[in-house]
Amino acid sequence: MEKSNTNITDCFIHNLMDFAASIDDNVYRHIQNCFLDYLGCAWGGTTLLGTKVEMFINDTVGSAGKSEVFGQKTKYGATIAAFANGMFSHALEMDDGQRVGTMHLAAPVFSGLLAIAEQESITYDDFLKGAAVGYETAIRLACSIQPYHKKRGFHTTGTCGTIGVAMAVATALHANFDQYKSTLSAAVSSAAGVLEMLADDSELKPYNVGRAASDGLLSAYIGKCGFVSPNDALMGKRGFYATMTDKYDLSYVLDFEKYPVLCTTTFFKPYAACRHCHPAIEAALALTKQQGIVPSKIKAIKVKTYDLAIVGHDHQEAKSVNSAKMSIPYSVAVAVIRQQAGIQEFDLNTITREDIAGLAKKVTVEEDPSLSALIPDKRAAIVEIMTDETVYQKKVDVAKGEPENPMSREELVQKFCFLAQYAGRDNRWCDRAAQMIFDSSKGSLMGSMLPYLFGNTID
Repeated sequence: MEKSNTNITDCFIHNLMDFAASIDDNVYRHIQNCFLDYLGCAWGGTTLLGTKVEMFINDTVGSAGKSEVFGQKTKYGATIAAFANGMFSHALEMDDGQRVGTMHLAAPVFSGLLAIAEQESITYDDFLKGAAVGYETAIRLACSIQPYHKKRGFHTTGTCGTIGVAMAVATALHANFDQYKSTLSAAVSSAAGVLEMLADDSELKPYNVGRAASDGLLSAYIGKCGFVSPNDALMGKRGFYATMTDKYDLSYVLDFEKYPVLCTTTFFKPYAACRHCHPAIEAALALTKQQGIVPSKIKAIKVKTYDLAIVGHDHQEAKSVNSAKMSIPYSVAVAVIRQQAGIQEFDLNTITREDIAGLAKKVTVEEDPSLSALIPDKRAAIVEIMTDETVYQKKVDVAKGEPENPMSREELVQKFCFLAQYAGRDNRWCDRAAQMIFDSSKGSLMGSMLPYLFGNTID
């Protein structure tokens, strides 16, 4: 089938297949970084959601299977494992993401792949290749519909993430064109997730991620079985673009040469809050440390930022851990008082502190049109801290972890070790796990790595 005679769905799949055949070592190294970061986030997430997720999989829908779940000795069915691990890996809000597509990648993609890696005898090479294709799929679709998709209330990690997982698993299973098309079509029909799950005191944002991992996995097996798909699930009159957005840019899916390899444009998160909070956190940290600002002398703090960062993130009262992670005022207040913004700054003990809650009420958030105009190239914030003596101001154009201001591999290893140790892993385990991820041969079977990475064997 010639590309010139194909529809949008066919052309996108051909482009993804060409991409899969030409992945270079730079991409593989980046995906290894993403996998390490995912592993730390997943282990860390067990400390926050462990009890409820364990209740869900054991008492409600769990069944014996061949797939590992973080923090569990029992193995479960693949879809349940994908779902549980997807929730764990997003619980801390420290997993990777992509700025233009406004989405998280590792949590759904790796959770889907890990669920079938052992039973399908997937090699490390196929695992990494699948992840790269899953990232590329999800990011390109997300970029093609943002910011209009978000403005309609969709959670891109749930929608485009489902399709990314499906294509990741299909790639690891060596799908042919027809299987890819059936997989993508089923995933388009399964794509779901609304941003209202972030509102109020909701704990259901990770649900969108877990469901994306589980449904993406199901879609890949529908494709593997050869179900006939519609002709153009993306561009059909009731397809992806017709239902998911008001406007779109098809160049992301049709012209792979126009943009860099997008799976390498993901960011990593040094702070345990929503990414929209990070520029303000970084500015607040810099001002407090550089100027020696005493929190008790602060009269007011003003945060100026871009429009998409405000809705759902400007509340001054943090009623729960999840509410705190979504709040710019709380994030700035805790950064000023604690001079850091890690896991402990967003735990139950900290969010109930009167001094932090009091300072958060002094933080206001407003749009700066000049910063909104920078989207999607930059997510910036300006923080002004007012005391009796003076006004301190700091602007952050690109927060730490973005491709333009990257975290080094050493910094990612440090983050991984901190998260894993927070969940009870020791130094020896952390060192060995990192070595496995970075040094394992591409021909090695994932099944030989997984018991150790999931903490269910002793090296």
